[in-house]
Amino acid sequence: FPYTTLFRSSQEGREIMGLRLAAGGGTRPLLRPMVKYVGNMHGDETVGREVLLALAEYLVKNYGVVDRVTKLLDSTEVHLLPTMNPDGYENTNLLGHSPTRGNANGVDLNRAFPTWRDLGRDRGQLMEGRQKEVSSVMAWILDNPFLLSINFHGGAVVANYPWDSENVQPWTLDSRFREHKEGGRGQYTPDNREFKAISSLYSTSHSTMAKDKHCGDTFTRGVTNGVDWYVVEGGDRNSTRLNSSHP
Repeated sequence: FPYTTLFRSSQEGREIMGLRLAAGGGTRPLLRPMVKYVGNMHGDETVGREVLLALAEYLVKNYGVVDRVTKLLDSTEVHLLPTMNPDGYENTNLLGHSPTRGNANGVDLNRAFPTWRDLGRDRGQLMEGRQKEVSSVMAWILDNPFLLSINFHGGAVVANYPWDSENVQPWTLDSRFREHKEGGRGQYTPDNREFKAISSLYSTSHSTMAKDKHCGDTFTRGVTNGVDWYVVEGGDRNSTRLNSSHP
């Protein structure tokens, strides 16, 4: 390892390149969990890109050197996608343009995924009319049984967990989802306690995140449920989860 994964190109033809880090050859052992990290979904939010590039270097250099890293890559398949929006990144940082949140078409990629209302549609229907960057990530998710994922954004210092929409009721469209009523407005997943625990572990391991107040917003222990903060329709935390096998 590492193994590179080349996705479809961006709207302007730039490569969207990912890394798969795993010990033991190219075939994943049965039941080895897969996790994914995505950065730079918004072109002008570049910190996630640099974090994931640094993480890739750290993991590769320290496998067989640092016990924690060795154990991680011996037991988990780690997928890193440093830049989901290479066109927005290029326009923001290299071409001297003003900060570019969207892709080359001016589309906010975090509002361009399917929603739970698209459950039941086949792969072709889900892909129809999507931005190239979005369809690339959707195909990646649909082809791989990821257990957990994280998307790095810029701005508020907070761990934001799903869902980001009100009245999410996937069980009304697909029997794979069980009905749950926690949260009243349907914004909490059946795995809400697990998501909150993972988010809290992340925030309390961070040097400042758990101190609650950042960028004018207040977050208890540095975590928030998405819709408790603000509603996002078509965001990655609402949709890709509902169109794949990971929780």
